[in-house]
Amino acid sequence: MRTANTLLAVTALFGSAVFGQTPVTQSQDQVFHFTYTNSSIGQQEILNVIRTIAEVEHANLEVTARTLTIAAATPGQVAMAVWLFNLLDRPAGAQPSPAPGQTAAINTYPVTGSSAVVRVFYLADSEAPKDIQEIVNTIRTIPEMTRVIQCTSIKAVVLRGTADQVAVAEWLIQKLDLPATAQPVTHAPGAVEYLMPGVRDNTIRVFYLTNTPTPQGLQDVTNATRTIPEITRVITRSSLRAITVRGPADEVAAAAWLINLLDQPASAGPAGQPGTPAQYQMPGPAFGVARVFYLTHTGTPQGLQEITNAVRTTAQIQRAILCSGPRALALRGTDKSN
Repeated sequence: MRTANTLLAVTALFGSAVFGQTPVTQSQDQVFHFTYTNSSIGQQEILNVIRTIAEVEHANLEVTARTLTIAAATPGQVAMAVWLFNLLDRPAGAQPSPAPGQTAAINTYPVTGSSAVVRVFYLADSEAPKDIQEIVNTIRTIPEMTRVIQCTSIKAVVLRGTADQVAVAEWLIQKLDLPATAQPVTHAPGAVEYLMPGVRDNTIRVFYLTNTPTPQGLQDVTNATRTIPEITRVITRSSLRAITVRGPADEVAAAAWLINLLDQPASAGPAGQPGTPAQYQMPGPAFGVARVFYLTHTGTPQGLQEITNAVRTTAQIQRAILCSGPRALALRGTDKSN
């Protein structure tokens, strides 16, 4: 039996039958029957979506009976739950096709009485659960969306937010839902940049690392990007070797300078980025400078860490990050300390 469709309307009249009053509240129950979602994990994910996105408080799952029941819901909540269930209970790889001339709006649901919208995105090239989770984490972090849920078995991401937030999420998915072997773009400004309207920290950039092959190297560059320009919203897409940042334009420009210097082959050293200065004036008054030093004569991890510790202690520079791949030390401090 396809979704749903046993609707048990429970109308609470609160004495209206006796006193002839107009009903003051109305609640509905709805029973959904899973047709294609066989696993308990997949059913639980759909339950999580309906609870979170449709804001249904009372929802229960019966895995053996393959049913999902919502209770005491408003008509608007029920309508949204039906829409969501029909888009999510489907075979893996099957996506709803728009009618001729129709756009992706087939997967968009406007929230009645609100400026919010709901969108369902189906990922094309992100297969592993970790990849899908990283895309979800990016959407939660960069446009600051709290209601973002994945359905891993059908590679779907469901979210609810303002039109501006949803537009950012769509852009991010386009930039991050790519095969791991893809080399989408270089670090050229504008090619991977998005400007959010109405906020100071409006600049979003995605950087694809081309010379940093290891997970540790990616983590080193990510830590440096958080620490040196002091950008709090920095998040990775590991298999794509991508780093997404959001901040004011001047801070994102500092991140671009830093990543250009740190995403280098181990043998490249300072010649890896011709024309890129090794020192950068940090944005804002009295915010000091950043420098990148390449440690060309120290080859062991222990030696590199000892130099980093000595710089932190002797020069009293706490913002010192070691990137062991290119043997680079990124620092931020006053002109005197650098």
